[in-house]
Amino acid sequence: MSADSNQLIDKVVDVTNVKDRLSLDQIVILAIKNLLGDANINLYRAIPHVDSFYYVVSTQSNTLSKYESELVTKSFAQLQQDPLFARCYSNQHMQADESRCVWPLSKLGIHYGFIEINNIQQRTEQQAVVDNFVAIYCNLSYLINEAEKDTLTGLYNRKTLDGRLEQLLQHAQALKKHSSQQGRSDAEKRHYWIALIDIDHFKTINDTYGHAYGDEVLITISKLMQKKFRKEDLLFRYGGEEFIVIIDATTEDTALMVLNRFRQSVEQHHFSTIGRVTISAGVTKVDLMCPSTTLVGQADKALYFSKSHGRNCVSYYQDLVQHGKVAEPKFDNDIELF
Repeated sequence: MSADSNQLIDKVVDVTNVKDRLSLDQIVILAIKNLLGDANINLYRAIPHVDSFYYVVSTQSNTLSKYESELVTKSFAQLQQDPLFARCYSNQHMQADESRCVWPLSKLGIHYGFIEINNIQQRTEQQAVVDNFVAIYCNLSYLINEAEKDTLTGLYNRKTLDGRLEQLLQHAQALKKHSSQQGRSDAEKRHYWIALIDIDHFKTINDTYGHAYGDEVLITISKLMQKKFRKEDLLFRYGGEEFIVIIDATTEDTALMVLNRFRQSVEQHHFSTIGRVTISAGVTKVDLMCPSTTLVGQADKALYFSKSHGRNCVSYYQDLVQHGKVAEPKFDNDIELF
């Protein structure tokens, strides 16, 4: 076996060893770069949003980034202004001009994005190498997507929530400890909120109209979530009729505004057969010193308050504690006391 073949196999092993999309993006760029030499590579990962996409852009210069929030994003409309990307998306085949090649990333009709390579030399031979990595990338993207998503709603599942929450907390803590003034400034401006959402009287809906109709309600709620929340907010199906949203907002007012806008959209939506459905929510501000289980527990207490005080409303955990409506647990030697 030739040295080139061994090198290619080593790169394939590296690529197939990753378990999340950002790591996959980065390792594919590095693998192709090492094999092609001087080529300049950009990977545009598509993320569905409402009826379109936006793209997280991984480049050779940010392959050490650990968090998607550090990366540049582009809209579908922005990419489609480039004739090469427009033709690539329309034809679903590699497109090239004098200086660039663009490959579509897709499998089974699912659009995963594009790989753009500048200054590619010896095109016929090198394009074959990229073709192989494109196929590997799409296969792995499909498997990762299947593992991360809830099969009914298409939102992230509970297993993915655990990983994303830990990643978010680590990122925020790293920014806060950053040696540069800019890093500390970014940490001070960045705030996250965890909202736990529950469909009111969902058991009655299931018992009255059947589980198939209950599933239709869940799907409709998830579509409204994708439409009303922003691209920077992360959406999860937590289990049953419960959903979680991680909201990226600078202020409490913004976080509550985003949540209430969604609540109102559900209330105003006409559901076939049943007509009107409402949701209740509890939200808490992310404290970097709290484990993720504690944060979800705080949101759950706020949700319980909403459901026991009329439903169809949003309750804020820190506000409830401040006004004595919810007791804040005490901690003593890592033991939670009530």
